[in-house]
Amino acid sequence: MARLAVEPLEALARYQGEPALAAMRREFLPAVTDPVWRGLVEEFLTLDEPLTPYAHQCRRVWSFAASPGSGAHHAHIGGLALHVLQDLRNARALAEAHEARGLALDRGLLFAAIMLHDCLKRFVYDFDDDYALVKAEDPFIARHEDHHSWMLRELVARGVDRTLVLAVAAMHGLDDVSLASGVRPLAVVNHYLEIGLT
Repeated sequence: MARLAVEPLEALARYQGEPALAAMRREFLPAVTDPVWRGLVEEFLTLDEPLTPYAHQCRRVWSFAASPGSGAHHAHIGGLALHVLQDLRNARALAEAHEARGLALDRGLLFAAIMLHDCLKRFVYDFDDDYALVKAEDPFIARHEDHHSWMLRELVARGVDRTLVLAVAAMHGLDDVSLASGVRPLAVVNHYLEIGLT
């Protein structure tokens, strides 16, 4: 999959996407102490071509810092990095609350899963000629073919251990998605707590 030129849109990443990606690497990547998991995160942040096939025609290959986040939230240049950074900051706050009550958490696993969970949006989302967001995926997460199910296939194809695969799967909620009705409303609320900041 050849990387397409996206200038001048890609250049807009310097305003939100690049600072968000730098903050992810500075604030959260050091907590991923498992060298395999850390290497995997770095690989997916810069991935040029996935290993596994995708049912839809991929529209473009964005850098992680420039990629839009979604149609429901962060639908702008740099939105993906900003969304993931906000997820990481929310998770850190929740982890601190749990740890303050004596509940142990594996922050390395938590942060690695969050950093990985939406990485393939870089291949799925784009803008049309009127700069409206367009997606090359089925309309409901985890219903059939989308960035999330593709990510899980990519991890399995790389032989990633079950613990990390399940953690990434849980990022969109193992109990929040049904095949009959798609994403449940509570999952949307939980996943996008900082939607107002975009």
